[in-house]
Amino acid sequence: MNSNSYPRYNLIAWSIIAAAFLIKLFYIFHCTSFDSSVRFDMSFYWNGAFEKLWTQAIAYKQYAIFPPFYMYFLAGFFGVLNVLGCIAYALPLVIFFNVLLYSLSSYIVYLIVRKLSFRPFIALVALAFYAFSYTGFYMNALVLPDNLASVLLVFITGVFVLAEMNLFLAALVGVLLGVALAAKPFFVLFSIVFLFKMITLSYHSPHRWVLPVIFIVGLMIVPLWTIGENYHMSNGRLSGLGFNGGVNFLEGWGEVGKIDSQSHDGNYWVRSSGSWDEPTWKTAVFKEPFYHQGYYYRQGLSAIKKNPSVLYKKIFWFGKLFFGSLNPTLFKSPDGYNTIMPWFERTLWGMFLSLGLLYLFFIRYVDKERVAFLYSLLGVFFISIYLLGMPERRYLYYIEFLIPILFFITVDWGISLYRIYKKEIWLYVFCVFSLLMCVPKALCAVGHFLNGG
Repeated sequence: MNSNSYPRYNLIAWSIIAAAFLIKLFYIFHCTSFDSSVRFDMSFYWNGAFEKLWTQAIAYKQYAIFPPFYMYFLAGFFGVLNVLGCIAYALPLVIFFNVLLYSLSSYIVYLIVRKLSFRPFIALVALAFYAFSYTGFYMNALVLPDNLASVLLVFITGVFVLAEMNLFLAALVGVLLGVALAAKPFFVLFSIVFLFKMITLSYHSPHRWVLPVIFIVGLMIVPLWTIGENYHMSNGRLSGLGFNGGVNFLEGWGEVGKIDSQSHDGNYWVRSSGSWDEPTWKTAVFKEPFYHQGYYYRQGLSAIKKNPSVLYKKIFWFGKLFFGSLNPTLFKSPDGYNTIMPWFERTLWGMFLSLGLLYLFFIRYVDKERVAFLYSLLGVFFISIYLLGMPERRYLYYIEFLIPILFFITVDWGISLYRIYKKEIWLYVFCVFSLLMCVPKALCAVGHFLNGG
């Protein structure tokens, strides 16, 4: 393709991004109860941030309900708004920046697909799908660390795929990944993938081993600061990035719907979003505070020993990532949610199922390393979900950008190699897509059977 045509495609790309940005703002502010999350599910982040900003008061809920980093982030943001005299508009501005960052990240999706495909039009279609993703419309309306962490993951992935790595970029992606990790400790395995990729890139760099070292140093800055702040704020009670790793582990593997902690710190309860659609799960009461993570991890391992069949059940839970409830919930379902979301779920599921076609084209494609890197991120995500034991629709938001990227790359390669792999492509389509509507039901049926239904 003539390089002179790139500006035209870039203009179209930015037009799509601008349209999605404006439509999303209108939809969130006029068609959703966007303010409800800070009054209910996300009140710990919101109220805790204001308490930290105005009073420096320390309460149990600030460090022992959710990982505190996002509260620190919001408190810093509120401090800037206060200096600018805009603190009264804190909530709409947080939502505005959620949408802005997501919109900017969609351009990275476009660049990655354009880099790894032969047809710029395919990249524009991928951009449109991601920019108008209904999950993004829903999640951007919530005050959640997921919005920050998922966008950072897109930007970091884009740097690794698109840029020539140097010392500055190694430090930058390290710091950004550290922020994402502090916001969502779930990202710990992603850090290993990026480190491994950095090491492989260093083989072709004059800086050799300096790149991984710079990356590790950058990666440690924000998490170490967060751990120190958590320890200080909690008077030594919380010694990690957050309390809820052990509790989520027990809920998932122990099939516990709700955990009541009746300790010397007071009576508090936690219910993970992934357990809301599991009515058979019971409430468990413990005397240990939530920040005693080791205790809850041991309880989770004990539950696995008592019921080892749960190791098989979790394999069939992955369908919840595509068809489970999307939590935290707004006060009321947004306009069009019950109509749009089912179609979006099925489309995303179909895209995901198609990714198996890529093995046909992989041996003929010249840029194997970058594609293998994207697939490794997708694979590590599912490993993390399995280890957590608590799959839920919201977690797919972290890597949802990878599915359209890999799908449209597969489509692009399929067009180019159709004559060679015509029979194989149609056989795959018949075997997989003829079962498209049956697979979710089969997963639910098997899961129901394993649960003793």
